[in-house]
Amino acid sequence: MGTEARSAWDIWDFSGLDLLEASGEAALIIDRSGIVVYCNAASERLQRRPRAQIIGRALVRFSTARDPIGPGSQVWDELLAGEHWSGEVWINRGDGSQVPVYVTRSPLVGPDGEIVGVLSLATDRTTEHAAKTALVASERRFRALVQRSSDLAILFQRDGTMIYVSPSIGGVSGLQPEVLLGSSGWDFVHPADLADVKDAVAHHLAPNQPVTGEWRVITAAGWRWFEMTLTDMTDDPDVGGIVGNFRDVTDRRQALEALRTMAERFRRVFDESPVGKMIVDTDLRVVEANHSLTEGLGYPAAELQGISTVSCTRQRPTSNVPVGRRCSPARSTDSVSTCATGAGTEPRSSHA
Repeated sequence: MGTEARSAWDIWDFSGLDLLEASGEAALIIDRSGIVVYCNAASERLQRRPRAQIIGRALVRFSTARDPIGPGSQVWDELLAGEHWSGEVWINRGDGSQVPVYVTRSPLVGPDGEIVGVLSLATDRTTEHAAKTALVASERRFRALVQRSSDLAILFQRDGTMIYVSPSIGGVSGLQPEVLLGSSGWDFVHPADLADVKDAVAHHLAPNQPVTGEWRVITAAGWRWFEMTLTDMTDDPDVGGIVGNFRDVTDRRQALEALRTMAERFRRVFDESPVGKMIVDTDLRVVEANHSLTEGLGYPAAELQGISTVSCTRQRPTSNVPVGRRCSPARSTDSVSTCATGAGTEPRSSHA
């Protein structure tokens, strides 16, 4: 190896070639004109070329457009002036592929003190570059998901510290994301719900086992109910925290509460009415009847269910006193019929 280098540089005897040959870094020695005069075994492996196809060739043959320091460049001129340079470049391999390498290039000084060439030491960065690319892609995917979603997204640590918030948080909280970063998410949870939220995070959250609940959060419009889905991605190096997706469900909860109140009011009116009432289906068959109707018709409630309204008149089976009621089903959208007393009407005994 040393013979090859000395034959190219008769003016300089480099005694460190044995060390370079044993090095795990890919080493090249380039003369002032940019011609490679030495390469070690690691350089052969990195370039996927035999030594005979490297030595004696111009450095630019192995460089790509992404290498800014080839001969003729400003950096190359600075190297020949005694400066050092390091950074990431890309090289062309013998198999046609291009790979990133981290290169340190230093001037070589001859016995007379003149700079006779450049020593280049390179390390393959393919694995690191792939990991960095994957991380960037993962971050882009993550941000695309949380930023384009109509829901809120917050990334926080187990102690509640927020390390990422989606831009949509500004329209809800009235605060910009950068103001919220580093603050505690617990400060925005309703005091009555805080213990429940902390318990969910501390005892029920596990990888691949999201926790969903509804809790109140302070917003620019006051306390609002949010459906929260918490996913533990602390062990994911691309995320490194708990992802919280929030959806405002205040209007839904208010609507459900209004329906519940209406249903309770209807039930009281229906059950306690002194007038016989029934609920019928689209075929005019009894679904439910109130107490006044079952008493008036003489039907047990269970027996009345399912019969046709046209045959719901009968004599009370345990009484010798004929009590007649005629059912007049109201054909309305509420499917509630009212039965009025028919004094003097003969009781019917037919069933549907």
